[in-house]
Amino acid sequence: MSTRVIQVRKSEIPVHEQSVPVGDLAFYPQNPRINSQFAEDEDRTQGLIFEKMRQLESVKELRDQIDYDGQINEPLYVVPVEDDELAADYEYVVLEGNSRLAAVKLQKPSMLPPIAVPCWVLDFSGFSKSKKESLIFSLLGQLHLRGKKDWSPYEDAGFFYRRYKDHDLSIAELADESGVSVQKVRTYVRAYDLMIVHDDPIIAHFSYYLEYAKAPNIKKHRENHPNLDSLVADYIKDRKIEKAAYIRKLPKILGDTRARKKFLDSSCQQPFDDALHIAQMGGSTDATMQRIKRFRQFLADHTTKKSVANLKAKNKRSMKQIDFELKKIARIAEQLGQLPVKEGGTVK
Repeated sequence: MSTRVIQVRKSEIPVHEQSVPVGDLAFYPQNPRINSQFAEDEDRTQGLIFEKMRQLESVKELRDQIDYDGQINEPLYVVPVEDDELAADYEYVVLEGNSRLAAVKLQKPSMLPPIAVPCWVLDFSGFSKSKKESLIFSLLGQLHLRGKKDWSPYEDAGFFYRRYKDHDLSIAELADESGVSVQKVRTYVRAYDLMIVHDDPIIAHFSYYLEYAKAPNIKKHRENHPNLDSLVADYIKDRKIEKAAYIRKLPKILGDTRARKKFLDSSCQQPFDDALHIAQMGGSTDATMQRIKRFRQFLADHTTKKSVANLKAKNKRSMKQIDFELKKIARIAEQLGQLPVKEGGTVK
């Protein structure tokens, strides 16, 4: 066993290099990668953490690489278990390297994982509990934000949020520590906070909130419409906004009086799509455009859908007639959409 010292935020941390049996190593529940797999109110045990981790493609790929190499080539960063109920039956908690730990725990009939793995045992005994936690997260940030950069945007955001909220680091300090821009830290924290405030645990939704947090000129609209954040969150959760990239159109919608009114109408079935259409048309009053729009809205209306379903259920003849007309409408709509237009806006 050899000893070295690493520096984290100008604090010296003694590190002992040693080989540790896999059975003595516990997952670190607060690691951003693990934390992202659980909803805030979901129970965590070592068994549940492993079940979550083993499903990740990155973990399966790591196991293949370990089998190919015959060993783990990168040490795990660990600390001795203290008063941790989730790791009471283990000797060490893995701060960094939880994916590698999950990989070697995978059962593969044709391959046996290493019995022990190389570890760097960090000694935080000279620091208070709060200082220790802050230094641990700072170290994780150095390794993943300045080094590997292998966290997902959601995991980055969770890390920034906890450093900002729990460890009292300013946005500027976080940017300096992580080697990213102040603007990025601010928008990531804002997006993550929106998900928490509006009780949205779906990781896939993070990209929507990130686009919303980055959208220009949103602040003035939020001041004029205090429920805007809640409305956007509801639309995201109810899938009324098809893609995260569409959020970029929101400033245009909110800048148009008629489009904004439609978007803010939560009783509308397709508030975002309809509002975007109005904004893109610039409030067009062209008669043909209005007829096309009304026809589309008629077809999309839930009462129309109910009437068509009832008509088709009457008898086979009605069903065939409805199908015939709908196919004709679809064909005509496709032809209209493909009309060639020459310069000046007239049909060729």
